[in-house]
Amino acid sequence: MQKNQSLVAARPQNDDHWKGYTLEDLRYRRAYVAARRELEKERLYNRLGATKKGATESVTNRVRRVASMVPFMEYGIMAFSVGSKVFRFLGKFRKKKK
Repeated sequence: MQKNQSLVAARPQNDDHWKGYTLEDLRYRRAYVAARRELEKERLYNRLGATKKGATESVTNRVRRVASMVPFMEYGIMAFSVGSKVFRFLGKFRKKKK
C-alpha cells in the first residue's frame, strides 16, 4: 500500500507549479500507448495462433483462453468502441423530430 502512495505523490499533477503537459509530451504519450497497444495485439495474435494449432479444443475453451488474455481495461475500451459505433449506426434509423 505504501508503494502506491509513493507513486501517487510522484505524479506531476500533485505539484503546485505544474502547468500541464506540453504538446510534445502528449504526442510522446500517444505514440507510447499506440506502440504498447500494437505489441499487445501481436502477443495476442501469437497466442491465438498457438491455440489454433490445438484442433481438439472446443470453441468455449478457445473463447475462455482469449478472454483471459485481454486485460480488464481493454474490455472497457472495446465496449466503449463497439457501443459508440452501434449507437451511431442506430441513430441513423431513428426518426428526426420536427
